[in-house]
Amino acid sequence: MHKIKKTSFSGSSCIYPNNAKQPMQESSLLTDELEYTNEPYAKAKIAGIRMCKS
Repeated sequence: MHKIKKTSFSGSSCIYPNNAKQPMQESSLLTDELEYTNEPYAKAKIAGIRMCKS
């Protein structure tokens, strides 16, 4: 067993809705549709963030 105390996971601007107000706030996450061309990548990044939180 490893004794890991902290982890780090980086998100990117593509995880925010296409029309998020600038400057982007963390509270904007999952408030509207994602950019179509980034959607699969964004969903994977969001899943990673949620995994880290749990």
